[in-house]
Amino acid sequence: HRSSGINAEYGGSCLVGQTTQLPVRIVNPSASPMQWSARFEGETSDGNFALEPCRGSFHAADSALLSLSFTANTSRISTGKFIFTGSPGGRTVELRVEGIGTHDEVLQRIL
Repeated sequence: HRSSGINAEYGGSCLVGQTTQLPVRIVNPSASPMQWSARFEGETSDGNFALEPCRGSFHAADSALLSLSFTANTSRISTGKFIFTGSPGGRTVELRVEGIGTHDEVLQRIL
């Protein structure tokens, strides 16, 4: 595997038991078409992260809009990362994510 060293981070909050979504754009900076896939690594007892779609293809210098969602199971911080792998070439990129649940609707609106 060849890592690009490019990392991105997203964080947010939502009410415990509810799901929040955030758009995420990924870009193919190369002049060649590419297939990509993403897998999640992290603990899921305090919250669940999902990425849709979790695989796809790019044309040269193309981009794709994804939906990142977080469902809070508790009011503790959940962290993890999505590892994107492109082929050909095996290039990997990490998207680090952090979410926290809250029982306070007023606090959730401020964040």
